[in-house]
Amino acid sequence: KEKDKLDREKIKAKIEQDRLERLAAKGIKPEEAKAAAQKDKPVDPLKEKKLNLSSKLRDIIGFHRNDPSTPNPATKALETATKYVDNIANNPTEEKFRAINMENAAFQRLVGGKKGGPEMMAAIGFIEEGGKLVMKDIDVEWLKFVSTELQLAAKRGPFY
Repeated sequence: KEKDKLDREKIKAKIEQDRLERLAAKGIKPEEAKAAAQKDKPVDPLKEKKLNLSSKLRDIIGFHRNDPSTPNPATKALETATKYVDNIANNPTEEKFRAINMENAAFQRLVGGKKGGPEMMAAIGFIEEGGKLVMKDIDVEWLKFVSTELQLAAKRGPFY
């Protein structure tokens, strides 16, 4: 393992050296290139949330890929979560859409009882509070992104 680690470090050093040589050939100083790269990168405040959501969507799809109980249990969970998210995004001021009763039979059957379902709901932004999943902070931009990702994941299934 140590030898592999040293080999990787040597390769990384060689790649960095090659990059610096290419910059020098173009007449660009390394400090200027670094400053330009940082300036050009847009900062995405939702990056961590997006990565977490994508991970949880892949998890729920993977957990239920070969589940013979129903044709597409992950797809139904994703479609149901999409409906919850769309209701909140379309009616952000209505309290009734912001809370989901975790004891609800339909929720348990379609999302809550599925392996990875509660984790997916947490990644969306729901917080468990008194037997309910509640979304306290409403960010319509985030919810629209989530809705799009849920629909894409349901459509692509294992290829998401």
